[in-house]
Amino acid sequence: FLRARGYGFDALELALPGSRAALEGNDRDKRAQAIARAQKADVPALYWLAAAWGEAIANANGWELQVLRDDSVMTVHVWLEE
Repeated sequence: FLRARGYGFDALELALPGSRAALEGNDRDKRAQAIARAQKADVPALYWLAAAWGEAIANANGWELQVLRDDSVMTVHVWLEE
């Protein structure tokens, strides 16, 4: 699932340059700005990124939890529901 998350970031980065750094970072304002730039056409990439990230969190154990320690995926899920 971590590989799928990486592919999701790659797809999103093509449409929204700088979005990967913003979503993986710890600055909530930058995450919100990156998501606010998204258009309707970006929803599929955001959805698949969030789905892969959620599965990675759900199936994580040990060191993987350290890799997935932030709440960025929740930001994406909340945006998709609006």
